[in-house]
Amino acid sequence: MSSACPEGFKLIEEGLAKICIPDPELYRRSDGVFEPAWAPVFYNPAMITNRDITIVALRALGRSISLAVDSMASTGVRSIRMLLECPEVKHVIANDIDEDCVKIIEINAQLNNVSDRMEIHRLDCNELLYKLTRERRRADYVDIDPFGSPAPFLLAAFNAVMRRGVVGVTATDLAPLEGKYPRKLYRRYGIKGTKVLVSKSIAIRNLLAYMAKEAAKIDRVVKPLLAYWYRHYIRVYVEVDSGGLRASEALERCIGTIAYCNYCGYGRIVAEEDEAHIEELLRCPICGRQMAVIRDTWICRINDSEFTYQCFKEAEQCTSITLESKRIVLSVMCSSKVGDPLPIKISAIAKFLRRNMPKISTVIEKLNEIGYNAYRVLGTHDEIVTNAPYEEVLNIVRKI
Repeated sequence: MSSACPEGFKLIEEGLAKICIPDPELYRRSDGVFEPAWAPVFYNPAMITNRDITIVALRALGRSISLAVDSMASTGVRSIRMLLECPEVKHVIANDIDEDCVKIIEINAQLNNVSDRMEIHRLDCNELLYKLTRERRRADYVDIDPFGSPAPFLLAAFNAVMRRGVVGVTATDLAPLEGKYPRKLYRRYGIKGTKVLVSKSIAIRNLLAYMAKEAAKIDRVVKPLLAYWYRHYIRVYVEVDSGGLRASEALERCIGTIAYCNYCGYGRIVAEEDEAHIEELLRCPICGRQMAVIRDTWICRINDSEFTYQCFKEAEQCTSITLESKRIVLSVMCSSKVGDPLPIKISAIAKFLRRNMPKISTVIEKLNEIGYNAYRVLGTHDEIVTNAPYEEVLNIVRKI
């Protein structure tokens, strides 16, 4: 127990920051696992990757950030790390509705000598963001990192961010977003869908679709910069611009339908001109079975190739982030290189062909030999992304 921290708190290091967090030994479950939700101030060590990649993304923007808003700051670790690790960030607002959080943010800001560049507020997230909007203090960057769904906070974030500013969003309500609970997916995000074999990749698209529709309500348009899922969360970064016409065009172009076969793993994005014949297209061309459908989801790119490459370069140079986070950034960049296609689940193909599942590395090697690029999806044992057609992958699995 450090004398720098209040009773019941412990001093740790994350990135370049030294912060007081609730002592994990006091909040362990019967199985010995630390339960952050039990502590008076929320700090989740499993989300270090999330905060690491915030640092990488802000550095990759390559421009001055006069004001960044950490709207649900908790311990203030993300705010402090932005100030310590991103030379581009000049000033941060760290906000939390909880009184204990505000007290610990103040202590942590002093510990890291950043109090002069940080404003600390105790407000509801939406209250803070609309307050900034009324005061015409538009932020260059707004971070939304709630416990659960970000849906209630996105409209306020799009109001508060400046033109060509960036909003970073975390979602941990994966079950609804993946389609496990179709009614909740529709009720919360306005998307009609169900769970498919590559559900986490679909969840990213469902979140982006909702963000685009929320932004369009106030004549703003979102451009995805970086999006990924890892373990128990989804994280997306979007650039926000103005223009009602552009918002309408983006919705027409990028909100659409995905059809997916849970039997053989074949999936496709349904082109706009095919929507009138959607019922005819719902029978899988590979196995003949009825395909699952996700409607009103995001069908455009989910990453910006140039931005993900800049993130990769920053991650390689950044000594304050974990190796795990660098692997995530590399994985996102690889997916972006092949155009962010729907992942192909090799185990589904093998099951359909009644074959033993081949090594993913062998499938990738064979695809490379015939001129395609392919990469393993991080966090899975049986998914790849590739610019090869599904039929080519099917043939390779058949031959192996």
